[in-house]
Amino acid sequence: MRVLIWSRFGDASFLAWRAHLDGHEVEFFPGKADGVLSEIDGIEIVQGRGNLNRAVANSDIVIFDMVGLGSIGSRLMEFGKPVITGGEIGDELELNRLKAMKLFEKLGIAPKYRGFRSYRDAAQFVTRNGGRWVFKPLGNKATTHTYVAMLPDSSDLVRFVSRWAEKEDGPCVLQEFVDGVEVSTEGWFDGEKFVPPFNHTIERKRFMEGDKGPNTGAMGNIVWFCSEEDPIVRKVLLPLADLLRGKYCGPIDVNCIVNSSGIYGLEFTCRFGYPALQALLEMVGGDFVEHLKLFSVRALKKFRVRNASFGGAVRMSLPPWPVTQVGVKELKGVVPVVVPKEGWKHFHPADVSDIKDNGEVVMAGVDGVVGESSARGSTVREVARRVYRQINSWRATMDLQYRGDIFNGIVDKLEELNSLGVEVPNA
Repeated sequence: MRVLIWSRFGDASFLAWRAHLDGHEVEFFPGKADGVLSEIDGIEIVQGRGNLNRAVANSDIVIFDMVGLGSIGSRLMEFGKPVITGGEIGDELELNRLKAMKLFEKLGIAPKYRGFRSYRDAAQFVTRNGGRWVFKPLGNKATTHTYVAMLPDSSDLVRFVSRWAEKEDGPCVLQEFVDGVEVSTEGWFDGEKFVPPFNHTIERKRFMEGDKGPNTGAMGNIVWFCSEEDPIVRKVLLPLADLLRGKYCGPIDVNCIVNSSGIYGLEFTCRFGYPALQALLEMVGGDFVEHLKLFSVRALKKFRVRNASFGGAVRMSLPPWPVTQVGVKELKGVVPVVVPKEGWKHFHPADVSDIKDNGEVVMAGVDGVVGESSARGSTVREVARRVYRQINSWRATMDLQYRGDIFNGIVDKLEELNSLGVEVPNA
């Protein structure tokens, strides 16, 4: 099968690698991630608009890996091209947080929130009114722009927002802080209906152990399947079907806080989640890209899943990541780890230009993320043991950065979610 992965920042390079290993003809358009996968035999890097047009025409499926390309995805859907895309509606729901909050309000799960035209207006509101808030800019900003107030009067948030406002400004949203268990719930919509099963994810977003340091988006996670009877699926995802029908083909994820008072919607992810997809690949049996092709033409009744309760992933990187503004090009050509072929199915390359036959992983020098190690298991403890055993068995030639506590405390969170009615397997 001819597969085109249209990437914006190189996020789905691991999926191109997986499709290549599964025997597909893979073309990869890397967007702003020049160098990623460029030296791997069997993956053709698309360069230039003319070549891209040809690749689109010749492909059996086009896979978009990030929001911001929805208008192109929508046009291809209209032409009948098999495509994985959130379309224009996906861009709107993820990038326009105010629109997302209004939708949550319509669904009856919105926390208290306010929209603002500028960061400064948000800071002034908090100064006048106090309370504990979460600050989120509109648009596809880096995770370092999001801030959860630590102090009850949000004075720390005011300082944070004011500092960003000196460098840049723009529309944003304040959400009232809600205490509880944070969980993401994902469904796969094929343009007409959701294809089971659904899944839940708990992420570790902070860079350092003990949930300290900057918010990187995700340093690792745990994933498990659920049914359409799950309360978050019933209350949030299933009611979206009419909105998405004919406009959306791919995964859609809702991030929520769950507590004894109910479910509170925080934001939508209208694309693949990272490293949620890496963990999910451990749970889905067979050829994943073949699954995506059947899904995109509405021929898949359900995803084939393996006999495992949980999948998990841990992100590995090199300094200076997550501060990637300086020094990253110096990583080009560096070999941080050697992953033997028997471990390739559990390794998901990121800022990587080549993986040699002897398993040497060669960095591209884009951002410093080496990739993820993933595993599945019947318990959280089994997943943790397998993930870290893999990392320790791969021959590291440099000091890899990764958290050793990704799965600590997860069982307690699962037990709390279970007590609140969320579907959870025995942990």
